[in-house]
Amino acid sequence: MRIPLKLPKKLKSRNFSQNIKQLILSFLTLALCLGTAQADGLKTKQVPATAQWIAHVDVDRFKTSKLGKFTLGRLKDVAAPVDAVAAMLQFDPRKDLSDITAYGNHAKEGQPENAAVLLNGKFKPDHLLTLLKAGEGLKIEKAGKHQLLEWTKENETQYGSIVNESLLVMGTNRKMVSQALKTVDGKAATLNAKKLKDLKLDQGAYIILGMASLEGLPIPPEAKILENVKSIGITLGEKGDDLEIAVSLFAANSEFAEQIQQMLQGLLALVQLQISNAEDANAKEAAEFLKGAQIVRNNQLVRLSLKSPVAVVIDKAKLQFEAEAKNGGKNGSFKFNIGVESGAGNKQKK
Repeated sequence: MRIPLKLPKKLKSRNFSQNIKQLILSFLTLALCLGTAQADGLKTKQVPATAQWIAHVDVDRFKTSKLGKFTLGRLKDVAAPVDAVAAMLQFDPRKDLSDITAYGNHAKEGQPENAAVLLNGKFKPDHLLTLLKAGEGLKIEKAGKHQLLEWTKENETQYGSIVNESLLVMGTNRKMVSQALKTVDGKAATLNAKKLKDLKLDQGAYIILGMASLEGLPIPPEAKILENVKSIGITLGEKGDDLEIAVSLFAANSEFAEQIQQMLQGLLALVQLQISNAEDANAKEAAEFLKGAQIVRNNQLVRLSLKSPVAVVIDKAKLQFEAEAKNGGKNGSFKFNIGVESGAGNKQKK
C-alpha cells in the first residue's frame, strides 16, 4: 500500500480513517526540520478509555532520525510554500509541531466514524482564532473551560478546539471534540495503558499504530483465528542502522498465540515461495526484504518483525528521485515498499 504525502483537500467523516493517515503523514512531511523541543512520546492520558484504535507520530523523533534527515533534505525544494503557510498561521510545523495522536472507534459499514486528532506543539491561540473568525460561519460554544469551534470549509463542517498554547484538538463531530476536551482535562476515564504494554511496543519508534480492541472490526473467514486476538500493535522506527517494522498481536491465551504464530509462519513461507523464482524486479526486492523476517512468540504475544538497512532504503529513494526527475518530475519522488510514497514535487492533475 502506498500513502501519498500531500495535504488532503477535505477531511470527510465517512472516510476519516484514511484521511487521518493522510493528515498524519501530511503534517509529518511539513515537520521535518530539526527543532529544539523534545517529544514526550505517546500520552495515553490524552486518550479516552473508549478508544478502540490509536495512531501516534513522534515528529521530533522522526526528524532527528537518518530517514528523517534525508527527507528533510528533499523538502528544501518545497520550502517556499511551507514558509508562506507558516507566516500566515504564525506556526511553523518544521519547528513548532512535536507530535500527532489520532484515535477513534471502529465504524459499522455505512456509518461515519467517531475519531479525534490531537496536535501537540507550539501555537498562538489568539492568532489562530482570529483567522477562523475571518472565515464564514464560525460558531463558538462553551465546553467546560474551553471553546468548542464549528466552521464550514468547502461545504464540509469542521469541529475543533484551541485548547492552549501547546495543544489543538480536531474531531469528526462535536461529541468527539467534547470528549477529547474532558479527557485532557482529567474529567474522563483514560485509555488503560496496560492494553498497549501487553503488546511491548517499541517506544523508540516514530510511528505507532495500535488497536486496543478488535470488537466490531469485520474479520474475513480466512482469518477467523484473529477473533482470538485481544489487541494489535504496529511500529515503524530505526534501530541502529536498520529501519524496522514490527507487528505485535496479543492473543486471548498462549494456545491461541501458538496457533497464530503457526498461521503467520505458514503465510510467510507461502509468500516467500511464490516470489522466490519471480523475475520481476519488485518481487526480487520483496524476497530479499522478507529474508530477514522473524516471528517469535512469548506466552500470549506474537511478534513479526521486518528489517532493512536505512542506507539501502535511502539509496533506493535517491535512485527513484533521479528516475522521476528524468521523466519530467520537477523535484522527483520516492517510494518505500514499506508503505510510504512521497511526491511533493509532482505535477498535480487538474
